[in-house]
Amino acid sequence: MRIGKTARVFVKMEKLWKNNKINFQVKTRLYESIILSILFYSAELWSLTTTLSKRLDAAHRRRQISILGVCWKDTVTNDEVRTRTGQENIENIERTLRRFRHLIRMDHQRLAGGARTTLLSVPGSVR
Repeated sequence: MRIGKTARVFVKMEKLWKNNKINFQVKTRLYESIILSILFYSAELWSLTTTLSKRLDAAHRRRQISILGVCWKDTVTNDEVRTRTGQENIENIERTLRRFRHLIRMDHQRLAGGARTTLLSVPGSVR
């Protein structure tokens, strides 16, 4: 599983996460571009189970808490962590991946018309 690989990379970047001189937004962008790309590499091939979804969410949350510098003794809700980091919930990321998986499987004749609608639609909106 890719969770272990992201943990190793995250630990190697620990000095960066703890450095107070680096802007929080820069840390967040690095997390999204490096850690999340490793975590979701070839995710379109996974069969997403409830157990896997919970493991991904837990790993994502753990990394966010670490970047924020929140101690385990501090009482911080998951929603507050997401609000502080400004990152999406792991379920929204999974939903986006499902859309792209659908586009990959779609016939190339249909792709041109359907891709625009699918890519531009807002998550959670009703058609």
